[in-house]
Amino acid sequence: MSRNATSPMRPAGTSLTMDVLLALGCAALALWVQRGALGVYFHPDDLISLERARGLLPTPDYGPWRLLSGKLFFAAALGVFGTDPRPYHVLNAALHAANVALLYALARRWGAPALAATLAAGLFGAARPAFSVLQQAVGIGELMAFGLAAAALLLSERRTSAARWAAAPLWLAALLSKEGVLLLPLVLLVPRAPGAWARPGAWRERLGVAAPLLATSAAVGGAFAVSHVRERAFGGEAYAMGFGVNLFHNLMTYVAWAFDAWNPFYDQPGGVSQQAWRVGVPVLVALIALAWATRDRTRLATVGLAWAGLTIAPVLPLLHHTYANYLYVPLAGLTLALGAGLEGSVPASFAARSARSRRGRRTPHVDRRVLVVAGLVVATLAAHAATSNRLLATRMARRFRGLDLPFDPQLRKSEMVRRAAEGLRHTSPDQPRRIVLYMPAESSRRIDDRSGTLRRDRALTLDQMLMFQVLDGGRALRALFPGLDSVAFAPRWTADYTDFDLCANTPEGDIVDFGRGPDAHLRLVQLMLRGPYAAVAVDHLARACEAYPQDPRLRQLLTEARAGQAPH
Repeated sequence: MSRNATSPMRPAGTSLTMDVLLALGCAALALWVQRGALGVYFHPDDLISLERARGLLPTPDYGPWRLLSGKLFFAAALGVFGTDPRPYHVLNAALHAANVALLYALARRWGAPALAATLAAGLFGAARPAFSVLQQAVGIGELMAFGLAAAALLLSERRTSAARWAAAPLWLAALLSKEGVLLLPLVLLVPRAPGAWARPGAWRERLGVAAPLLATSAAVGGAFAVSHVRERAFGGEAYAMGFGVNLFHNLMTYVAWAFDAWNPFYDQPGGVSQQAWRVGVPVLVALIALAWATRDRTRLATVGLAWAGLTIAPVLPLLHHTYANYLYVPLAGLTLALGAGLEGSVPASFAARSARSRRGRRTPHVDRRVLVVAGLVVATLAAHAATSNRLLATRMARRFRGLDLPFDPQLRKSEMVRRAAEGLRHTSPDQPRRIVLYMPAESSRRIDDRSGTLRRDRALTLDQMLMFQVLDGGRALRALFPGLDSVAFAPRWTADYTDFDLCANTPEGDIVDFGRGPDAHLRLVQLMLRGPYAAVAVDHLARACEAYPQDPRLRQLLTEARAGQAPH
């Protein structure tokens, strides 16, 4: 068997120690750029997973679909981490750093020079779409799928059949974490060595490498199709699929997002963009041209593009859903294409001139091409990391006008949940068992995501109110406070809630627990009378007087409130 037909081992020219240092450097750069994710609270999707782990919400019977990253992970994490979001985010960050190092190792195993692998891993680690994965506990699915898939690909490249078949369990675990890598084994079919594409033997050898993972993907894909898991997990209009021009526009949307370097809110307001092709087409043409121009030096640019295409393909048919976290695994392919392509595009003439210049010399001489490539890698990574850091900081810092909440919709929901939990924890005299969250329609507001402003909207129903949505009808608070067995939302308080703690919230989500009994109503109404809710306060006092007729303070305050409303 020709050596060129097989996958090259780690290329010579760089010591193992240097490889380890470069991989760790890329991981450290990723952690620095993405550090803001460590301070984010739970997202609503995270809390739904915690609700299921606590038995507050039925766990759908999806069989093995996302078994590792869903049911099993959150059951174990709840027992180990509890309801503190920080360990979840620290684990995500550690997995992302490991994935960066794995991408470096995989690029080296596939024949990339150390500097090309460094560029690929560094660009991937510091890419902004990774933040959308790291800021959510449920992002563990993408992180585990990538890490397990990369480990399986590395094991597949070993030269023994036993090692290649041992990669199949890892691949199965990756698919049970997130099914987006289902088609990725096809990337193993591409011969790595330039010039090997014309030899049938090279393709047969690559098929032998890929066979265990392809068989695993076929088995899992068939099982998902037969059990109709996708229809059960993602049914309804929200996950409708189409196979027309939407595929092109969806692809262009993701390409434009991946290479956006100027807009802090590149993925807002979401949805498929009909204009993204203006950026996506030139970028895609440039990537294909780069792979073609460097084909005689490296095939990894082509491999990287194949990786990106195979991992973004499963989400392209979706008509209504475009999420930046879908870019996490495809980004590795794009950065591999860029790393290998840019390194391969530096002319080899630098090396030739260096060789001629040191003839007759006995002193060591550094290859000028290596210096040029190293300078290119350092400059590119520095600019990329600085840009990502600045845009992420801008995104996290922007707030609504007149409302102390993040402009970013996901961060906004997370912040509201955090403030609700902390407010309840700080103002409750003891651990409440039942609370009623008083939410009069007169205080409801609608948030305009485009303008960043608020406006009153009394037509909002209870289930349309953002507070109700982010708390999942109260189950989120019950997941965070195990002793809390009932959470009610009431546009109007009634005597049915006399044995509930009376709570109210600010527009930012802060929950205040006023306690129970007449004193709780007096404190709440006194606050309402100081604001623009006098009519609501009178109505509430009247209801409280009916529930507590023996308390003269309530009747006196009601008389005074009604007198204050009377025309003078």
